[in-house]
Amino acid sequence: MKRAILFFILMLQAAALVISCSNKIEDVDFNVFPDPSNVYEAGNSIQFNISGNPDYITFYSGEDGCRYDYAGMVDDEGNANYGISVKSINSRETKFTYTYSTPGKYEVVFVGKNSSFGEEKSEVITLQIEITAPQNP
Repeated sequence: MKRAILFFILMLQAAALVISCSNKIEDVDFNVFPDPSNVYEAGNSIQFNISGNPDYITFYSGEDGCRYDYAGMVDDEGNANYGISVKSINSRETKFTYTYSTPGKYEVVFVGKNSSFGEEKSEVITLQIEITAPQNP
């Protein structure tokens, strides 16, 4: 009887090991689009709607110091460039709001990532937006 119990426990451990090792990281599948009600003027909040499955999302506004092309590096003007964390594995964000203070054309980048035990998959979404000067009433 003890042998049968020991054998059963060993089989359960082996099955758990096989199942845990066969987990694959899901491909990143997400979408980001600007909210239709946005007013693209400096000083106004811009809302981005997010859907999909990434564990993590990082936002790059396209402004100096937050450009994806130089992520984690210093750009030609001497600015260190870092993204803004929008979503972590424990949150389920569906909206992100950002305010531009300066008019201009910006390349906005969202990077979605799924990762587990050293393996990582990512997807990059790039949007072009233009922020205008505020209109005086």
